Amino acid sequence: MAELKPFRGDYYLWQYVPSIPAAVIFAIIFAAITGAHCYRISKTKLWFCLPFVVGGVSTSNPHPL
Repeated sequence: MAELKPFRGDYYLWQYVPSIPAAVIFAIIFAAITGAHCYRISKTKLWFCLPFVVGGVSTSNPHPL
């Protein structure tokens, strides 16, 4: 579980604790939108939109090939 810890002494850099469920939900939405772009590009043959898919895949993949 995420926990807010002080940086030095009683000083906090920010008052934000990340939410893991929200991160998972947005990652799933991001992957679905990237997949929709991929489907749309292959269906309509709009190959000039390929950078959207390449950017989406490279952003959502933390380990490069």
